[in-house]
Amino acid sequence: MKLVADTSALIALSTCEALDLLDKMFDEVFVTKEIYDECIITGKPYSKKLSLFLKDKIKSTETDTILNLPSNLGKGEISAMLLSKMLNADYLLIDDSRARKIAKYNQIKVIGSVGVLLQAKKQNLIKSVSSYMNKLENSGLFMSQELINEVKRLAKE
Repeated sequence: MKLVADTSALIALSTCEALDLLDKMFDEVFVTKEIYDECIITGKPYSKKLSLFLKDKIKSTETDTILNLPSNLGKGEISAMLLSKMLNADYLLIDDSRARKIAKYNQIKVIGSVGVLLQAKKQNLIKSVSSYMNKLENSGLFMSQELINEVKRLAKE
C-alpha cells in the first residue's frame, strides 16, 4: 500500500514516537519536496527526526494533475493531494479537517495520525493507543478532549 503524508500528521506521529509505524503499515511512504521542506525547518520541533525519516521518501509532483482545490490551502497540502492522485496512493495522511474535506471531495482516501494509531493497534503493531494519545495530549498539539475520548473508546481502552 502507498501512503502520501502531510506535515501536521507527520509532526503528530513524531511527537508521540510513532513514525516507525508508517513503514510497518505501508509498503511505500512518500512526501513532496514542499512537505519535506516544511518538516525540516531549523528549530521546528522534531525537524531532525523527520529529516532522517523522510530523506529517501521525497517524490516530485506533476502539475498536470487536475484537482478541485480552493485557493486557501497551503502549498504542502496542495502538493500532497497532487502526489496522492498522481501515484494513486491508497491513503493521504493528513490531520487538518478542512484539507481532509477537500481531499475527500477529490476522491482521495484519507487517514489521520490518530487513525494510524488505531489501525496499528488493530494490526497488533502496538498494544495500546492510550500511551501515544497521552504523549500527544501533553505535547501542546491541539487535540480536543472529545477526540481523545473517542479514540480511547474505539481502541477499547
